[in-house]
Amino acid sequence: VRILVMERVCALQSQVSERKQILSDRLERERREQELAERVLSRAVEERNVVIDRLGLLQRSAAIFSGDIVLTQHLPDGGLRVLLGDFTGHGLAAAVAALPVADTFHTMTLKGVSDALVLAELNRKLYQLLPADRFMAAVLVTIPANGEEMRWWNGGMPSGWLYSAAGPLELRAHALPLGIVPDLSVDESPRRVRLTHGDRLLLTTDGLPEARD
Repeated sequence: VRILVMERVCALQSQVSERKQILSDRLERERREQELAERVLSRAVEERNVVIDRLGLLQRSAAIFSGDIVLTQHLPDGGLRVLLGDFTGHGLAAAVAALPVADTFHTMTLKGVSDALVLAELNRKLYQLLPADRFMAAVLVTIPANGEEMRWWNGGMPSGWLYSAAGPLELRAHALPLGIVPDLSVDESPRRVRLTHGDRLLLTTDGLPEARD
């Protein structure tokens, strides 16, 4: 009887080991596929960005796919527009909407479309594409070629900070994230601030204030 019991235990252990190996192989295959998809998606979103090498940029994803995006593009006058976005959730579901956002942002910026119209179009697309529990918090910053002012819009993101000789200026959220309501309010239009030589701008997603260390 003892020999039969031990044989049964050995058979069960062998089955468990085989199933663990099958599961491990499937997880590894899924991980490789996700890494490939993330690489393709990131290139599609970021390939049209400009002057990224001149910006101090730090990105640490909570998963293989990130819901955070950084978009940059020149205006026709040589100015610069930057969008920092944070989609709700993590993984592929949070990253897939970045493609239409990136295409709209780059196309409209290169044509010189105003900040308000770019935001309105992004909001309209996300409202149509995303389910009710999904949206994109974002900060949009535009600096004309003369560098004399900065236009900014903050929809549901942590405060940005403009550091100048006069002291720090907090760029508080004053609008809803994109994709929640069908139309943006007139009161949520971009705001303006004067710039001086040497000013520095800090923008973050909620990953920074939520970091424990």
